[in-house]
Amino acid sequence: YGRHARASAVFMNQMSARRRPRPAAPADAPVAIGWGGSAGHLPDLQWVAPALIGWLQARADVQLRIMGDPALFDLFRAVPAARRRHVPIGDIDAYYDFVAGLDVGIAPLRDSGFNRSRSDVKFLEYALHGAASIVQDLAPYQATVRHGQSGLLVGTPEQLIAALDRLVDEPGTRATIAACAQAYVERERNGAAAAAQRLTFYRTLLP
Repeated sequence: YGRHARASAVFMNQMSARRRPRPAAPADAPVAIGWGGSAGHLPDLQWVAPALIGWLQARADVQLRIMGDPALFDLFRAVPAARRRHVPIGDIDAYYDFVAGLDVGIAPLRDSGFNRSRSDVKFLEYALHGAASIVQDLAPYQATVRHGQSGLLVGTPEQLIAALDRLVDEPGTRATIAACAQAYVERERNGAAAAAQRLTFYRTLLP
């Protein structure tokens, strides 16, 4: 939009300080792996579905949770019923309730111009609510996620599976990554943190 204005700026996404509480889970509960989004992500899920289905079929200690259009969930119909759960589309509070129940959030993206133009908001949502993130090693996340510290960056479906194995098998690593990401969002990606940057820009317009 820059050509339409004398001055313009793009600010990074910010999250509200309000987060949904994480529900208590039994000690023997499966590790909840999840994703939520619109039907526009169908090609992204189709890309990773074969590898993810095989992984879910081989592991009885995990459960895939999908919040979105039933067509997205239907990609995983070959997975045993106990290892998958569909959550209907809802409002933002329902979505945050869903995210707060995840142990690991995934964000697969095929490499396309449209996907390279997406934001890092899915990582921010996972992080704020205490889920460890496995996200695509692509422009939306490369400047935000510190690999191995605040999340895991992966390039292929096979790397996604390896990252899932790591976070499921190493609960300590999973907790450390989730805590680091949550601290980053609370410290740097909230409205209060961005206020000074926005105010500085607005003041440059006054003259």
